[in-house]
Amino acid sequence: MRSFGRTRLFSRTRFFDRSVFAGTVRRCRHSVVVGAVFGWVVVYLALVATGQRFDTRYLDFGWQLIPWDVLSSDPLSSVWYLHIQPPLWNLILGVTAWMSPFGDAITLQSVMFVFGVLAVASSAILARNLGLSRRTSVIVALVATVHPEVLKGAFEPTYELPVAALLVTVLAVVSGLGGSEHRVHRRLILLAVLVTGVSMTRSLYHPIWALIVVGCGLWFVRSRIARRTVVVTLMIPVFVMGGWMFKNHVLFDQANLSSWFGMNLQRAVIPVLDLKDLETMRERGEVSDIAMIGPFGKYELYESVVEPCKPSRSHRALSEPMRTTDQWSPNFNYECFLPIFDRAGRDAWAVIREHPDVWLEGRLWSLRSTASVAITPAESPSAVMRGLDQVYSWA
Repeated sequence: MRSFGRTRLFSRTRFFDRSVFAGTVRRCRHSVVVGAVFGWVVVYLALVATGQRFDTRYLDFGWQLIPWDVLSSDPLSSVWYLHIQPPLWNLILGVTAWMSPFGDAITLQSVMFVFGVLAVASSAILARNLGLSRRTSVIVALVATVHPEVLKGAFEPTYELPVAALLVTVLAVVSGLGGSEHRVHRRLILLAVLVTGVSMTRSLYHPIWALIVVGCGLWFVRSRIARRTVVVTLMIPVFVMGGWMFKNHVLFDQANLSSWFGMNLQRAVIPVLDLKDLETMRERGEVSDIAMIGPFGKYELYESVVEPCKPSRSHRALSEPMRTTDQWSPNFNYECFLPIFDRAGRDAWAVIREHPDVWLEGRLWSLRSTASVAITPAESPSAVMRGLDQVYSWA
């Protein structure tokens, strides 16, 4: 009996110690998040106080967006007819602007502010999960998120900051996988939701990428999860992304998340090819006149080299070739762009097969463009933003 009593007492002590430790970890993580978010908000308010303003110009010409006057007044139907991009970013912008009683600038600045807070909070949690001290975690999170390239994203309605925030949150969730089966189950569900959100926001993150990330998460904790957890976790990206791809297949005969993949590929390959080589391929019938015109132009540039087209649906998201908010900007979601996108993709693949070195050169050019910095922070009216830009440029 004494031995049994000691065993029960020892078990209770172990349980108590574990509970205390878990509570301490949660409090530490909470303090790290509060410290990092507080520091970021102070910098953000300093930017606003010194003249940094939210820039809504992207709404008028953004290639990835349905024309703004259409999207903001009828977001659900507009997004239903979206084919050039995954739907989530158009949906977020359109629905918030449609529901908000305030102007676009205030409404969307609030949306971007939330994503900025998510980015810094997730960065702090990730640093803490990787073993850094509380103070160091706060410093690392702030150094990463007060970078002028990051702060710039908080003052314009593009998907760069939201995607970055979601990706850091994905890493924070993966780095924190552990604990009981119930806790692992919830974190895997969260991982699947976040990864699906990334792929449904930006076409760069292909559905295959999403499934690989979710699959890796399941593999890391395979010995501590039940089969139903695997099934539920995989169902989220498969049903959400697969459902949207099926919708695009039914409406546009395009079983993908982005219909302009072909022209995106053309933009990355054909401009790099020597003009004489391109003309030779055109004479041999290996590429079309679309390759000679170039990527992402107005529809009228291609109209004479493609079959006559009339949109099959009357919704403005599909039926208008140009934006009313910017006279120079095409509506790439115009339904008659679909065959042009497809033909541009076939031209790009023909060039890649004939000149694989051109594809590699295009990738290097794209990498340089990705690593380049914007001039916006250096030209900001805010002295704080310009100062940060000088410090980070030097660093």
